[in-house]
Amino acid sequence: MKLEFKEGFGLIYIDGELEKSVSVKRSFPNSHPDKYFSILNDENQELMFIESLERLNEGNRKILNKYFSRLDFKLKVTKVFKVKDEFGLRNWEVETSSGKRKFQSALDSWPIRVDENEFVLEDLNGDKYWIDLKYEFDEESRKQLSFYLD
Repeated sequence: MKLEFKEGFGLIYIDGELEKSVSVKRSFPNSHPDKYFSILNDENQELMFIESLERLNEGNRKILNKYFSRLDFKLKVTKVFKVKDEFGLRNWEVETSSGKRKFQSALDSWPIRVDENEFVLEDLNGDKYWIDLKYEFDEESRKQLSFYLD
């Protein structure tokens, strides 16, 4: 079994020459976010049950982490006006797919790398912001982000 994420198609389940578009459902998303997954076909039939992400090979584990980060993201960052560390918090002023936003994150909360060009940042309220470096950020936005993305 192999999983792939294809732009425009989503998550693909590959078994030999068979390729199927699938979704993944967490059985206990809050209490056990890294355990008990069902891989479902388009008819919502279970193709496979995964007890734990730890039992998957590294490639499939990365694909599922990318899949879940895309499902969980709420706002796509399109421009960064300012990022400033003050009083133990990091203050962000950004433009998103839903308009201008100001939010705060903890100083020790860094954007999490999803893949080569994508990051997810969580604010103090649990809202998630998706940063895609393939997006054509202006020079000032890239400058603001450069310190916070590895």
